[in-house]
Amino acid sequence: MISESGTVLNGRQADLLAAYNAKAATPLAEEARWTPSDAYRYRPLPAAAVPWVVTTFAGAGVLDSDLPS
Repeated sequence: MISESGTVLNGRQADLLAAYNAKAATPLAEEARWTPSDAYRYRPLPAAAVPWVVTTFAGAGVLDSDLPS
């Protein structure tokens, strides 16, 4: 089960649960029994910050990358 809300895809609201259930052999329930914020605190990042955060903090250490900036 998942909990999702406020998802935007290409500038438009998107219902990921409905999209998944439309193709899934076993649909997911409409209500999740667990929400991530129930288990830990987090603060969503602005989308523009994600590339920097991932390249800076992902993995077991800071790894060099040949990816373009």
